[in-house]
Amino acid sequence: MLEITEKADNSDETQAMAPTVSIESVAIVRPIKVVAVLCGVIGIFFNGLSIVASAWIKANDTREGLWQICFYIGENEIECDTNVTRDWLIGCRFLCILSIVTCFVGVTFATIGLQTANFRFKYKYYLLSMITMLLAAIPEIIGLIVFPVKYIEEIRRQEIVNWEIEWAYGIGWGAAVFMLVSAILLYCDRGTEEVMYREKTCYYNNDSIEDAIND
Repeated sequence: MLEITEKADNSDETQAMAPTVSIESVAIVRPIKVVAVLCGVIGIFFNGLSIVASAWIKANDTREGLWQICFYIGENEIECDTNVTRDWLIGCRFLCILSIVTCFVGVTFATIGLQTANFRFKYKYYLLSMITMLLAAIPEIIGLIVFPVKYIEEIRRQEIVNWEIEWAYGIGWGAAVFMLVSAILLYCDRGTEEVMYREKTCYYNNDSIEDAIND
């Protein structure tokens, strides 16, 4: 009687797996910072609209802006001409232009902060954007205060009593408000963590490891 014995060879079984653990860092874009950027963009648009418009203040049959003065000839006819240059008017122009340029820089900083993958620089860009937005609102507010004060002084010397604020002046205040809101949102969300660390486990068999070494 012939007896045949089979011996199991464990080496032929599935080779053992070699697990490796890696830590992944994932950037999370918070909606409040996106809203802050949008507020800055709206501030730029409103500021530019108020600068080019001629409807800041209306007195009798004339309305005046930073660059033009318009005269109402008839019910539907308006004739506009270059505004008379005064020192206070030049100052208001400079302040409003400075505001829109500074606001653009602030929006640029915030946008770079949203896009960059370097977490160390991300918070620095947000901080720079917050400070820049605040600095952009200050000259805008000063210009909006100086313009009507000086204008009213002039029309009172001409014995013109009736005057009213036009829509472009209100748009200018809207621009200042959006700049301040953008700075406030960035300030309120300045310390919020935007980095999520995720543990990832990968399994490799011995053949895969040997192939990786040979490669």
